[in-house]
Amino acid sequence: AAAEASGEGGGSASVVAGLSVFCGSEPAACSPLLDLAASGGVDEREAAMLALWRGLGRTGSLEADRLLGEAKGAARAASASEGKESSSWDDALALVERAAASAPASAAPWSLAATIHRARGRTGLACDASAKALERHSRDAFAFASLSSRCADQLLFTARFEPLLRKTRALLPAGLAEEPERLFRWADALSFEADA
Repeated sequence: AAAEASGEGGGSASVVAGLSVFCGSEPAACSPLLDLAASGGVDEREAAMLALWRGLGRTGSLEADRLLGEAKGAARAASASEGKESSSWDDALALVERAAASAPASAAPWSLAATIHRARGRTGLACDASAKALERHSRDAFAFASLSSRCADQLLFTARFEPLLRKTRALLPAGLAEEPERLFRWADALSFEADA
């Protein structure tokens, strides 16, 4: 449906935005966005990828989403300070932990934790957080990309990770499943700027 709507201008934007709202808490709602990201035109691909990023950043809990919004603000402040040991990173992670406690089934807190750990150069922790995100959301393309592109050589890349990657690869369109590095670079470029 999203692919058909992609040629209808404003209708496409409405469909993409609507799917994004549910994508974080309903993995199946991500499928049309993933298809569009893999096979749409340039503008549609960009819109679908941004919608995926924002949708996957939602937990389905207003309280958890509020905490994650504050965590992103603290992470932006830490990133601006250019200090990997800035106390703002710790503030951001504390907020993420509270969000995870408020929405334990959601992948979004773990995805943000992975982004924060990567920004601090803590790759092992980032890989573990990405795995926890993927365990909670079977179509989290960005967690899949993080594991596929950055974690294969880490000691934490155990047999536990491999079934996750196989399962997600089977659920993603081939164009995305085969290009995790491109997905990872796109997500990394967004950093903390695409607020959900």
